[in-house]
Amino acid sequence: MKKGKPFGFYSKQSCVRLALLCAAIIFVSSFFAQLVQSNLGKVKIEPISIDARGAELDGELYYPAGTTSHDSLPAVIVNHGGGCTYGTMKNMAEEIARRGFVVLNVSAYGSGMSAQPDYDDAEQGLPGFYSSVNVTDGVKSELPAATPMGMTDALDFVRSLEFVDSTRIGMVGHSMGAYRTNAAAILDCGYLSLNDCMMNILADEFGISLTREEIDQDADQMAREKLNTDQLAHYESLRAIEEERYNTRLKAAIILGIGASTGNDPQPTEVAGYEVKRSLQTNLFILSGEFDAAYNLGELETAQAAWYTSEPLTLGEWYVVDDSSETSVQDGTLFDDAASETLTQSFDERTSRLWYLTEGETHSKEFFSTKTNAAVIEYFSKTLGQETTLAADSAMWQLRVVCNTIALFAMIVMILAIAGALLYTPFFAGCVSAPRAEERLPFSKKRFAVFGLITVALSFAAIYYANAKGLFIFGPTKLFPLGRSCSLAIVFVICLAIASAIMLLLNALVGKKLFGRTGLKPVSPAIGVKNVFKCLLLAVIMIAAAYGSLAVMQYFFGQEYRIWMTVFGEMKADYWFLALRYAVVLFPLYLIISAGINFGVRADIPVWKDTLYTVLINSIGIWLCCILNYVIAQATVYDGLFFSSFICSYHMVTVVPITVYLLRRMYKFTNNIWTGAALCAILISWSCVCTLGINDAFYGQTWLGNFLMA
Repeated sequence: MKKGKPFGFYSKQSCVRLALLCAAIIFVSSFFAQLVQSNLGKVKIEPISIDARGAELDGELYYPAGTTSHDSLPAVIVNHGGGCTYGTMKNMAEEIARRGFVVLNVSAYGSGMSAQPDYDDAEQGLPGFYSSVNVTDGVKSELPAATPMGMTDALDFVRSLEFVDSTRIGMVGHSMGAYRTNAAAILDCGYLSLNDCMMNILADEFGISLTREEIDQDADQMAREKLNTDQLAHYESLRAIEEERYNTRLKAAIILGIGASTGNDPQPTEVAGYEVKRSLQTNLFILSGEFDAAYNLGELETAQAAWYTSEPLTLGEWYVVDDSSETSVQDGTLFDDAASETLTQSFDERTSRLWYLTEGETHSKEFFSTKTNAAVIEYFSKTLGQETTLAADSAMWQLRVVCNTIALFAMIVMILAIAGALLYTPFFAGCVSAPRAEERLPFSKKRFAVFGLITVALSFAAIYYANAKGLFIFGPTKLFPLGRSCSLAIVFVICLAIASAIMLLLNALVGKKLFGRTGLKPVSPAIGVKNVFKCLLLAVIMIAAAYGSLAVMQYFFGQEYRIWMTVFGEMKADYWFLALRYAVVLFPLYLIISAGINFGVRADIPVWKDTLYTVLINSIGIWLCCILNYVIAQATVYDGLFFSSFICSYHMVTVVPITVYLLRRMYKFTNNIWTGAALCAILISWSCVCTLGINDAFYGQTWLGNFLMA
C-alpha cells in the first residue's frame, strides 16, 4: 500500500480518515433523506409497533406535523409484496402523506421486524397456513382470499386513532400485499350492503316475512310499512348501530399488481333467507403495470361479468355497479378534475370499480414509480374526499432514493476502509498472504477478451436460469424458512459458482498447455487454520460496523441502506442466527466465485482499472439480460410472459457489482479469498433475512426470539 494520500487504502491513517469520511457521508445523506421523506419536516414520521395477538406488527406512521385529537383526517394503510418489508413502499407512503393523509406503512406478519402470531387475523398459523398460493397434488392454484397477515389488525389500529376519520380509511397492497388487502377487505367489509343488513334485521329481529322482490327495496321504507311505533323506534336504534359499523368499514381498496381477485367478483350470500349475489362492500381499484398481471383484465369475460357489462372494460373509467339490477354505469375517468355527484354517492355506497394500467411499468417497478403513485393518490383523493393542492404526479421520493443510494455505497467503502486499517495491526497481519505474483499466468489482451466474453455469457445464463427455475427448486423449511424468493437467490449464486468453476478449469487447462502450470496457487484457499479464523473474524467486524452505522441511521433518521430492491436493513437479534445458517450455505459458493473472479488479476494496468474491468465483466451479463428482457417486452405484444422475468431478481443488478467489487478489493488487501467470501456470504444472508422474511410458511416464534428484546 502506498503512502502520502489523505484518503484511500494506502496506509492505516488514510484508511481511518476514509472510514470517518464515509461515516460522515452516511450521516449527512441520511439527514437529507429524512428531510425529503418528512416533506421538509411538514410530515411527522414515527416508528410504530402494534401487538394485537401476541406478535408485534412493525411499521411507520405518517401524519401532518401539528396534528391533534381535534383533527379528523383520512387514512391509508400501505402494505408491501412478498419478499419485501414496509421499506419497499416508502416511496408511495411518503407521497400519499404529503397530500395530508394519515399513512400507516406496515410490514406484514413474518416480514422484516414483524413477528408471526400463533393465530393471525384469519385464524391461520398453528392449525395450518397459506399466504397466496396453494399446491394440491402438484398443481399450484391461487388462493385469492389468502390471509391478511396483520392488515385487519393494522386497520383496527388506524381506526383507534383520535385524529383519523374512521369513515375515510383506504388500503393499498402490492403483489402479495394485494392478496392481503383483498383478504382484509373481505373480512372487514363483507358482501352485504347496509340495506341488506337492515333487511336481515327485519327478518331475524322482528320476524318480518319478506318476498324475493321486497329484499331489493328500501329497508327503511319497508320498516315504516310493517312495524308498529315501538318496533320502529327499536329498528331506528339498531339502524344507527349498523350504519356506524358499516360506515367505518374499509372504504376504498387498491389491488396493485395481481389482476382480478375474489373481491372483484360478486359472491353468493343470504338476505332475509334468500340466496343472492353481492359485490364486495368497498370501492375497488385494480391497478397494474402495462407489463403485469392485469394487462388484459378488460378483455376477460369474468371481469366484465363481475362489473355487470358485456363489453370490454374501459381503461381508467369509473364503473358504478348495482347488484340488485345486475347493471353498471360508467361515470367519468380517474384523472377527471372532479367526481360527479352520482360518482361521489357511489363512493359512500361503496359501489365504484376501476381498472387502470401504468404505461411501461413491470411488476416490481410499480413500487418504484411516480406513475403508479399518481394513480394511487388520485384514487384515494377522490374516494376518501381529500382535497390537495399538490398534483398527483408531483414527487420528491426520488431525492430520498438518491440519498439512500449514496449512503449504501459510502457504507461499502467505509467497511473496506475499516478492514484496511485493521490489516495494519499485528493481530490481523496474518490475514495477508504472500503475493505469489510470479505464479500467476500472464494474460494477453486477446486471452483476456475471450475469457471476458465467456464470463459474460455464463453470468447471462446464470440469471436466465435462476429467473426461470429458481423460485420453484425448493421452498421454505423449518431449518431454512425464508420466503420463496430466497430460493432464487441461492440458485443464482450456485449458478455463478458453477460458472466460476468452469472458468477456473478452462483457465487452468489453457495455462497448463501454454505455460506448463495451472496458475491456481494464487487463489488457493490454503493459508492455515489460525489465519482462516482471523479472516472470518475480520469479515464479522466489517458486518458489525455496517450494522452499527445502520443503527445510527435508524435511530436518528429512520433510514436504511437501500437501492430499489437491494436492501441492508434492520433485523431482530435472533434473526442473525437465521442469517448464519444461510451464510454457511453461501460461504463455500463464494469461495469458488472469489477464486474465479481473482484468477485473472491484471498486473499490466492500474489497480483501479483492473478492478473496474473485473466488476464490469462479471456484471454485464446480468445487466444485458435485464435490458433485453425490457426491450423485448416493449417491442412485442405482451402476453403475460417475459423473456426472463426479473420480478424477484432486480436486486441482482446492483448486488452482483457490489459483491464482485468486495471480492476483488478484499483479495487485493489480503492476497487470499477467505475474507471476501465470508463478507459476501454474510452480507447476502443479511440482505435476504431482513427483506424476504418467513411469511411464505408458518415458522412461528422461537424461545430465543421471545427472550431477546431487540
